[in-house]
Amino acid sequence: MNHLRKQILFLCDSLILIVFSTFFSWFSLRYNLTDAVGQSVQLIQNFALLYACTVLFQLLFRTYDSLWRYAESKEYLSLLMAAFCGFFLYEVLSRIFLQSIISFMLLTCVASLWVLGMLLLRFAYRVYRSRVLFSKGSHQIPVAIVGAGAAGVQLLDELQSNPDSRYSVQCFFDDDLGKLGKRIHGVEVKGTISQVQERLRAMDIQEIIVAIPSAGENRRHEILQKLSGLERIKISVLPSTLDMIRQKPMRSQLREVRIEDLLGREPVYLDPAPVDAYLSGKTVLVTGGGGSIGSELCRQIVKHDPKELVIVDIYENNAYDIQQELLYQYGGRLNLKVEIASIRDRERMRQIFATYRPDVVFHAAAHKHVPLMENSPQEAIRNNVFGTLNLVRAADEFHVQKFLLISTDKAVNPTSVMGASK
Repeated sequence: MNHLRKQILFLCDSLILIVFSTFFSWFSLRYNLTDAVGQSVQLIQNFALLYACTVLFQLLFRTYDSLWRYAESKEYLSLLMAAFCGFFLYEVLSRIFLQSIISFMLLTCVASLWVLGMLLLRFAYRVYRSRVLFSKGSHQIPVAIVGAGAAGVQLLDELQSNPDSRYSVQCFFDDDLGKLGKRIHGVEVKGTISQVQERLRAMDIQEIIVAIPSAGENRRHEILQKLSGLERIKISVLPSTLDMIRQKPMRSQLREVRIEDLLGREPVYLDPAPVDAYLSGKTVLVTGGGGSIGSELCRQIVKHDPKELVIVDIYENNAYDIQQELLYQYGGRLNLKVEIASIRDRERMRQIFATYRPDVVFHAAAHKHVPLMENSPQEAIRNNVFGTLNLVRAADEFHVQKFLLISTDKAVNPTSVMGASK
């Protein structure tokens, strides 16, 4: 039904105009109100032109594109302006092309009642939507709002229109004497803030919401002190959202989607202290440091202030990319070295270990693509097995404190050459 809403509304407006036009046509002919009694054909032509003109401007003003459940004065003004322009165009065209047999009084009646009918139709839809379609049932929490300003009224609108809300606002309290006894969207301003305790004794209120975000700390403390004597009533405070919006432009609060937004749960934050103790002030060597896993390892390692980071990779493009990224981000604060070498070359590995004397080694250099290794199993063995053996021997010879092999789930009960080589 939602995709037909525009068409249904158009048909309803058309039906309203047709009904009123038919009625007034009969009325004018019956009581001789037209200039040419009995000229029913011309009468139908005039009302057809009136219909075409008014519908044209309703489409030009795009009144049928509005979501009327959110409509405010701008939408209703557009509706009235479109109707007025349509009636004006009819008057011009009827004088030029048709024998105008509709009196000005009759035209005014039809126009006024049609506009009234369109407005009543939209109001009826809003009432149906809020009272019937999204009825919240009888199990609602009665609440009072302290503060009948812009924030309080906005809160009331949300609680009344949101179908997920289980709150029923019973009254307002505000120190503005001009608002006392008045009603806001059907909710009465019962009294001043100092009268809250007195007035609520005779009401079944379960919660009070303080909706004065513009109040300073002293004023807020004073209000909460006045409410503190209420028993069995929960007190909530509306955050200063509007203040934050005024102080910080909404545009500057926009951000790109982060990976945490896609988790579907709260992110888990690790305690950095053990990692700092593990890496801070140490010489860390990462093999395959330009790869997908190795480069991310390098990004995380530099956050823990290593004494020196050594990246070893056989593919110079990837090694260069991660080198430039880290230097751009950390500049001279980072002691970074990059070595282009293959872990298959035992002597080259000994030379690198002898030069840098690493304390911690992250071994991420490996052939990892399962289908490719099925076609070239000898390469998987040379790189993943004998390359790792070269690194282990060098780490043992130069007294590396920690050696971590980055593996995959394929290494557990392996079913492929790649997994078996890991």
